[in-house]
Amino acid sequence: MKNNQIIKAILLANLISFLFAVNAVLVKLINIAPQFTAFYRVAIIVILLGLVLKFSGEKKIGIKNIKKYPALVLTGILLGIHWITYFYSIHISNVAIGSIAIYTFPFFTVFLEPLIFRRQISLTEVFSAILVLVGIFVITPEWNFENNISLGIFIGLISAFTFALRNVLTKKLFEKISDMHTMFWQAIGSGIVLLPFGLQSEAYIMQWMDFIYIIALGLISASSHTLFVKTQNLIKSSTLSILMSTEVVYAALMEVIIFSVYPTMNTLIGGCIILGAVVMKSLKE
Repeated sequence: MKNNQIIKAILLANLISFLFAVNAVLVKLINIAPQFTAFYRVAIIVILLGLVLKFSGEKKIGIKNIKKYPALVLTGILLGIHWITYFYSIHISNVAIGSIAIYTFPFFTVFLEPLIFRRQISLTEVFSAILVLVGIFVITPEWNFENNISLGIFIGLISAFTFALRNVLTKKLFEKISDMHTMFWQAIGSGIVLLPFGLQSEAYIMQWMDFIYIIALGLISASSHTLFVKTQNLIKSSTLSILMSTEVVYAALMEVIIFSVYPTMNTLIGGCIILGAVVMKSLKE
């Protein structure tokens, strides 16, 4: 891999991490049930990317290879499950815990990618993923599923697994399909999961600020996830997932600034371990 390509991938990974952290904060600010937030997010992404594809250089919303549609929808369903569980994780715990839980996805990716791509697993990847996992364990205050923190982490783990599986399958199956087309059709698949929530009358009861936050969430989500698909074409999914673990740090800092929720010593130590894994993987690449 060329040096300029590596630098570009690292910069993009940090930008995506920052945008994902903003998404997490917006989810916490929205005062409606997380399943309704997830539905609106998907609806905005479908509308926005559909318009961009229709009126940009892409011109066509459809793709040439019709055999890819079922796989696109299937990976979109995985993405929908990821979103709703991620939002629930943040909703019942807090921004930092939800972000920390989701960033077990590098651990899952490290083992899913060699399995799906049938390549030998890298010891550096395994070690980096284990470091990320250790950092998360250090940050976790206790393992008691009777409290919201532990429950939020558990739901976040489900979200992390579905996200990792979707990412690896996307890289495997849709490398020759444009980033926007991939994200658009995956959003359609997510809509299948989330549509039942959008049909409930409670979904349309909200304050004006909730509406503004939801629009911002949809716009940032469309751009960040499209960038994510693009960056996967530059580096391995496992490498990208480890580099993006910096979202944990961004999310914790934003939570201090916006909600005045300060990290504990365990959070700081765990964050340093996670950053160490990211730096190690970056230098190796």
